[in-house]
Amino acid sequence: VSHLGVDTYQDVYEPSEDTFLLESALEHDLPFLSQYSSPICIEIGPGTGYLIAKLGLLLEKKGFFLGLDRNPIAARTTNQTLTYNKVTPSDCIVGDLFHNLSSAWQNQIDIIVFNPPYVPTEKDEFVNAKGLALAWAGGLDGREVIDSFLADLDRWLSPSGCCYLLLLKENK
Repeated sequence: VSHLGVDTYQDVYEPSEDTFLLESALEHDLPFLSQYSSPICIEIGPGTGYLIAKLGLLLEKKGFFLGLDRNPIAARTTNQTLTYNKVTPSDCIVGDLFHNLSSAWQNQIDIIVFNPPYVPTEKDEFVNAKGLALAWAGGLDGREVIDSFLADLDRWLSPSGCCYLLLLKENK
């Protein structure tokens, strides 16, 4: 993400320890992930696009790499990161979880990566979240977005697919 300016992080979540924890998991599991010959890979809430671009590079750009972010600035930034790192074919679209995906993608996604807004917050803080707070405010037990995601996961994941989801102990 060296192509991004400091001002980017006013509107988009900057890669941090949680991002790097997921990156380490993907690197550790590369022998497993390499079993997919041309995987469909999706990152929910990619922010800067750091992880989806890293996954594309780890898999030697074999597959399709898609980001879904409800923040239009983050979607644009992710596209810039994918382009900068020459990860193709790829795209990032504006969407909330899986809601903007075509039904043709059902049971087709091989790898899903999601660093959700998992920080436990008061209900009103979650409901009224705007800007960067959308990236971390998770509501009661930090589970509001996580539970919605998990409710739809099996509809989108391929039969041999895998999901990387970051959680806290406080998420129960």
